[in-house]
Amino acid sequence: MFQKILKNNNFIAIIGPSGSGKTKALKELYKKFKDEAIYFDNDFNFDMIASKKLVFIDDGFWHMRNNEKKEMFAEFITKKIKVVFTTTNVEEILFADYIYVLNNCKIEIEGQTNHVLKEEKTLKKLGLKNPFIIDLSIQLKHYNLVDKLYKNEQELVGDLWK
Repeated sequence: MFQKILKNNNFIAIIGPSGSGKTKALKELYKKFKDEAIYFDNDFNFDMIASKKLVFIDDGFWHMRNNEKKEMFAEFITKKIKVVFTTTNVEEILFADYIYVLNNCKIEIEGQTNHVLKEEKTLKKLGLKNPFIIDLSIQLKHYNLVDKLYKNEQELVGDLWK
């Protein structure tokens, strides 16, 4: 099942509260792909990738600013590198195409990013919040000011001014 998800998505995020089993899940997945992948624990380095087309990163973006993350994910796209990463920062899941939300080593929610982000009650129950722009989109939808979820602030502002 995971191979199909990996084939159809460039960036897969695993998120959950502390102690949810994110790192354990990432390591188990990596074991299945270790011949064709590289694993980074907490600190990512592009120079170490070499010819790998699959990268596993365990909470490796915490020290980066948002614009650095955007540049890095653009570089992954340019180099056609697929990434599976864990994070505790909900803002980082906006980079993902597909998300697994874990709790006690069990998948609570999984799916395309927009699908998972709509599960606001389940995320809150786990102690997670939606990224700010998603939360704002949801609130604006309640007032019929927008009709979709926005991952990008500029796009939201542009549509609001139309």
